[in-house]
Amino acid sequence: AFAESGLEPAWYLRERSEEEILPWDHIDCGIPKTFFRQERQRALTGTYTPDCRTGPCSQCGVCDFDQLRMRLTATTAAVKALDTAAESPVSEERYKVRLRVRKEGKARFVGHLEFMTLFHRAVRRGHIPVRFSAGFSPQPRISFPDALPTGVESDAEIIDLELFQPWTAQQVVSTLNDQLPEGFRVLEGAGLPWQTPSPSACIREVIYRVELPPEIPVELPERLAAFLDAAEVPYSKEKGRQTVTVDMRPWVLGLDLADGALVLHMKQGSPTALTAHLLGLSPDQVRALRIRKTATALDQ
Repeated sequence: AFAESGLEPAWYLRERSEEEILPWDHIDCGIPKTFFRQERQRALTGTYTPDCRTGPCSQCGVCDFDQLRMRLTATTAAVKALDTAAESPVSEERYKVRLRVRKEGKARFVGHLEFMTLFHRAVRRGHIPVRFSAGFSPQPRISFPDALPTGVESDAEIIDLELFQPWTAQQVVSTLNDQLPEGFRVLEGAGLPWQTPSPSACIREVIYRVELPPEIPVELPERLAAFLDAAEVPYSKEKGRQTVTVDMRPWVLGLDLADGALVLHMKQGSPTALTAHLLGLSPDQVRALRIRKTATALDQ
């Protein structure tokens, strides 16, 4: 990336001059730059800067000795106990909301773990009353779908939230959309019985649309028919230090060509690996294609 942009990384890693405008000089932390220069010189010479709470003033510039001045707090001051009751579930009632989430644009490069993290943070920032698991390390009761391959867009990421207060699905949708970053959006939501299985446990079919490259094999329709007629289709992949062979045929429910796109009807498995096999492309070539999950069908 540095080479393509014509940048020299060593320039960014060099020692900076004290007179140079630094990348963070626009941030005002309340202490003048001259004090930091003095502290740097003292650090280089190994000179100790005394603690101004117990020693002389260091003249850092924070105190104006009127409104701002160093103060000490008595160690006997009472510490107010945290009020955890307000954050605890008010009852044992359970409510579940199922969401359909879109992931597109640059967001398609966000991996599954990061996707889970940003969703947890959005729920927390929105103060959505999500239930937590019991035990030593409680976790929010949020059920995610199977991992979407990095680089694949989606209009059908299904996520379940278990709540301890009766929020409406629309409340959850609007609150999350106010907190989610660009490229992520909750398209719709619906309330469900809390006993409903998680999305990953009841997937019936997932549909992907693959935008075909300008040059495609002329025998592609025959390839699709041969794949569907085959009893098994072995696929080898590197897993750690060994090569693992799996059968792709059980992944696929149907294959179609429509409007310059390949439509994959899948039960499970990777759409990128299947696309590479059907089109005779390398993994890097497949990553350059636009692949989008368009629908997810769940067993009720």
